[in-house]
Amino acid sequence: MPVIVIAANEVSFDVQGQGDRAMLFVHGIGADFTVWKPLVDHFSSNFKCYRFDWKGFGESRLNVDSGFAPGILAKELKAIVEELNIKSDFFIVADNLGALAALQADIDDLIRCNGIIAINIADKAKLKAKYKQLYKGVLDNTRLKMVEKMGLKEQFEKRQSIIEGWLKEVSSVDMSSDTQYIETPVDFILGKENSFVSLKDCEGSVGRISRSRVVQVDGGDFIMLENPAAVIKEIESFIGQYIPSLAKKT
Repeated sequence: MPVIVIAANEVSFDVQGQGDRAMLFVHGIGADFTVWKPLVDHFSSNFKCYRFDWKGFGESRLNVDSGFAPGILAKELKAIVEELNIKSDFFIVADNLGALAALQADIDDLIRCNGIIAINIADKAKLKAKYKQLYKGVLDNTRLKMVEKMGLKEQFEKRQSIIEGWLKEVSSVDMSSDTQYIETPVDFILGKENSFVSLKDCEGSVGRISRSRVVQVDGGDFIMLENPAAVIKEIESFIGQYIPSLAKKT
């Protein structure tokens, strides 16, 4: 697996597809870049699709723990975009806490892209203080076949300290006063059985971001695997509404 060095950490990545347009897939907590396979298999026919593992996840190595606060990950996301030489004509597709980093990167003017697809997250985190109970809740609430397919229990146990640290750093994150300045189109896609946020939370985010919308689809914390067809359909619809010149090319 190829790697790039970001903030002294070895970050594994994967690239599929061809063309001038690109999608950068950013996984969230408790997962790795393999969760994007159904979407990459679909979009790689028209987009160059990039995936990577955050430090300490998947095949990436955590040599120096600089933290997982959105501001820190936003800077690392910028470095990843630069190292992979991803140009301005691209979309970011990001899941839960990875999506917070993408939103923060936009707020801080670190990354400019065509649009952000934020899955299972809102701009105002309301995570419980009891971190162990929270990620145990994810395991309990996620469909059994998905837990088994992803090996979630083993992943969560293996990365317990990293996951708890990440959850702790975002437990009181509130971007609501800053997201009003986001001009990039943002599509919030929410699983109806998501453990982290509610439709009301996402509607609040949409009310603050001028070019944004939210849609609920069947599924829970890993809708990109549970219901990829619905996620793909929504992304394509989003591109058609907000970036019609690109929609003609898909």
